[in-house]
Amino acid sequence: MAGSSSDETLIEKKADLIISPSSGKPSWRIAHFLKPSFSTSKQPQNLQIFLNPKKPTNPNAKSLTSKVDFCGWKRPLNEWNSWVEKLLPSFESSWKKTSIFEPIIASTFEIPKCNDTIFALAEKWCPETSSFLLPWGEVTITLEDVMVLGGYSVLGDSVLCSCNNEELCEIEKRLNEVRKVIMQTKAKKAGQDDWMDYWMGKVSKFEQEAFLSLWLSRHGLPCNSVGTIQKSVFPIAIHLARGTKIALAPAVLARIYRDLRLLKERNETLGVQGAGNLKKINLWAPLQLLQMWIWERFPKLSPVPNVVLDGQPRSARWNKVKILRKNDVGLVIDSAKERFKWRPYCASPNSCSVLAKFYPEDEKWVLVSSAIDSALQSYARLIRASYLVGLDCIEPYLPHRVSMQFGFDQDIPSGAFSQLKSNTSEIAWNNYSRPIKDVKLYIPSRLCVPGVTKRYLEWWKNSNFTEEDAKPSIANLSQCSLDGSERMRIKFENNEADVPPGFEPRGKRIRLQGKEGSYSTQVCSSHGVDAEDDSDDDNLTLSQLQLKRMNRADERTASSLSCSGAPLSPARDVCIREEKNSRLIEPVDLQNVIRVNNSSNSAVKVQNPVLRSTMPKKGTQETFP
Repeated sequence: MAGSSSDETLIEKKADLIISPSSGKPSWRIAHFLKPSFSTSKQPQNLQIFLNPKKPTNPNAKSLTSKVDFCGWKRPLNEWNSWVEKLLPSFESSWKKTSIFEPIIASTFEIPKCNDTIFALAEKWCPETSSFLLPWGEVTITLEDVMVLGGYSVLGDSVLCSCNNEELCEIEKRLNEVRKVIMQTKAKKAGQDDWMDYWMGKVSKFEQEAFLSLWLSRHGLPCNSVGTIQKSVFPIAIHLARGTKIALAPAVLARIYRDLRLLKERNETLGVQGAGNLKKINLWAPLQLLQMWIWERFPKLSPVPNVVLDGQPRSARWNKVKILRKNDVGLVIDSAKERFKWRPYCASPNSCSVLAKFYPEDEKWVLVSSAIDSALQSYARLIRASYLVGLDCIEPYLPHRVSMQFGFDQDIPSGAFSQLKSNTSEIAWNNYSRPIKDVKLYIPSRLCVPGVTKRYLEWWKNSNFTEEDAKPSIANLSQCSLDGSERMRIKFENNEADVPPGFEPRGKRIRLQGKEGSYSTQVCSSHGVDAEDDSDDDNLTLSQLQLKRMNRADERTASSLSCSGAPLSPARDVCIREEKNSRLIEPVDLQNVIRVNNSSNSAVKVQNPVLRSTMPKKGTQETFP
């Protein structure tokens, strides 16, 4: 298991062949990966997941609705907003100190529920990777989302804290006494309405603890009894009221991961056995966070958001919005590709928020030490693989599988993240809260566009089986007795263009072996468009090549009009980008600068001697302690 040694590394920096979503072409550049990343000395393990991008919306969705109760997705009680407003002047500063101000304000909102989107996405959940496996890539809801959308803290003590002194024990005793009194009513349970009626407005030094107990029981960490006050949250409420920060974000996310697993299991059971006599399952996670995550990331499924006023949490965007009803939710998710928003929160960060430090204008390296501020400590927790500890569950957290959601480049995720030797909450919490110090931390620019390695694309394609795999593969075209036009058609149907998951294939020049010999052709995202041969380009200088490409732009634009889909954008065949902090100039011209063999053992050669000196040496790697 990962230890707490000070030589732990979080970021790997090295020169690699990265495929950019802006051009869809590979280029050598300095890349940044989240660890643990794949070691080229080992064989990556395929996911062995069946994915069908043409599969319709889950046919069990209607039956599933009657078999699932979203117990953790509650509207505010009638007088709840008034209670919040009453206590706010006295405790606002304390709530901000313990990072519960935003989630308390968010508990006054009503986030509409769209069952179809939740069910369709849960069908893609993989408990082993804690992520959604979609035909075009791997994504998940992370601690970053829980921080931004929910306002919960990733720092602080465990939710399994206890009252360890006489004063705190006395407060817990008083709360338990009131709970027992309420349980003696006709309902025979500690109802949340009765609890609020008892405490609200009373002159009591324990009113804040009672308020926080209701908030945690209903909105933050709902427990296994509908509409009741749970005594398991009393220690958390007492510590928060005393100004002690509690790490609620990992506990909330652990609940979400657990309920996604339960939801997928129930969906699979319905698919095999049918509704029949299956009992209803109760989901206790605040899955409204997942609903907001879907709307933030999948614009086609998103309703029109509200305007967020100064001082409001981001969840105010989705308060009482008018949801969109779609019959093809599953297809929308499976075909999101380039429409998926990898980094929705960095578009317009609030300069006054601590989260603004996560999305700087310029990339930077910072040294994590014991004296570092809490914002950067939080950032390190977001990107480090660990285990999430909830009140009644432990779940793996693997952000390196979805590096692009944090602005990092994506490599094959390593399976080397150690399993817990003993599945205990104490060991899991020690893993999560292990010190972060003496580590150089890279924070990408909010304007950066991350990419993926070519080996990641090959691994992803090899890990998944779809209907398209039944067709001849591009790797075997040389053995097929097909003419050039037929091979080109198959290439598009198999969507084999070298583009990262989540991005649309751009226009690409491919060389095919036809009956009359070798020839080159330019293709667009949905159709093939013939273009002249490039065989003489290797004899041109860089400036001559650039001029030649520019002269072809008008011809390509005209040719693109023959495509039934979107017009083919002029190819950016030569793009030199100056990077800050002495980073390398990035050549992107695939024909003249880099030759890539499409086989699994790709060979890369620099053809232009002018740019050879700017290219990083293959295998160059730098790991920052």
